[in-house]
Amino acid sequence: MTPKSIERLKNNHFTTPEGYFEHLSARVLQRIDNQEAQPAKVTDIRSKGKRYIAIAASVMALFTLGSVYSALQRHEARSLDMQAKATQQQVLSTDALDMAADYTMCDNDDIFAFLMEE
Repeated sequence: MTPKSIERLKNNHFTTPEGYFEHLSARVLQRIDNQEAQPAKVTDIRSKGKRYIAIAASVMALFTLGSVYSALQRHEARSLDMQAKATQQQVLSTDALDMAADYTMCDNDDIFAFLMEE
């Protein structure tokens, strides 16, 4: 630091008017009295944030509805796939039952006749 900057730091740049602290308490009390005479401004905290709360609630509702819709679509696709598999199994089991019924109703003569045809 230069000597000039050190001297600048040593000087008090803040000054107060003459008699400022002598009448300070009287001025503070006068301002307090004036403020008490004026009604205080009351603001409802809830009314200030209602807009932001409404926006946040609607965004959350959209996300919730979107996820529910997506889950329902996945569930519907799974149930359709399961129905298709069940129908396919029913067809296969019906064919198997028909073959088993045909086999059990055959006697030896039918089997010999079938083998002779080939």
